[in-house]
Amino acid sequence: LSSPSSGVVAVDATSKLSALHGGLAQVGLELKASGRWGVSVASLPDLDGDSHGELCVAAGIGSYADILFLSSDGAGGSFVVRAGVRLSSDSSSVLPAAMRARIVSGSRWGVGVAHLGDLDGDGVPELAVSAVADDAGATDAGAVFILSMTPMPAVDVRFKQDVVVELSINTEGATGRLAAGTVAGGDNLGAWAESVGSIDDVDGDGV
Repeated sequence: LSSPSSGVVAVDATSKLSALHGGLAQVGLELKASGRWGVSVASLPDLDGDSHGELCVAAGIGSYADILFLSSDGAGGSFVVRAGVRLSSDSSSVLPAAMRARIVSGSRWGVGVAHLGDLDGDGVPELAVSAVADDAGATDAGAVFILSMTPMPAVDVRFKQDVVVELSINTEGATGRLAAGTVAGGDNLGAWAESVGSIDDVDGDGV
């Protein structure tokens, strides 16, 4: 986008990311058939120090999400993927083991993703991921997971293995547990965790 002297915002160039466009295949990110990759996207701050922000793209049916490191292709402002990290239940994923175990078939993990900012003050952001059909406490009741990234050099992503916050109606302990009646199981028309987003600090506690 650009804003000329007239004050009118103009679109200078467009970039498409798909199984056939933008370099996903070249960095080893294969999109699964019927995975609905792109159902949710979230912008992330610069994680690798190249002065460009990163992008998180989720596949709500495929139950995975990709963190993409983008760069300009030098052709009119278009962008391509130069590296990527997949978040999934696969044992090779950088997700904490506790999170990988919760990504089950049919949970629609990744239907919503959101950048929450740096909640713990370590210089890297936290990420919220929703699973609208997670069976936590009731069939298809839904759940939201907050993942804490850890500082890494260059093009890489890691998460703190012992920091996974689950928001659902059956979370063990008081932290993250929703009040009884907040979520109704099987309510697919108004499913809790269908979407997730960040908001500013509304109570003045600094997060």
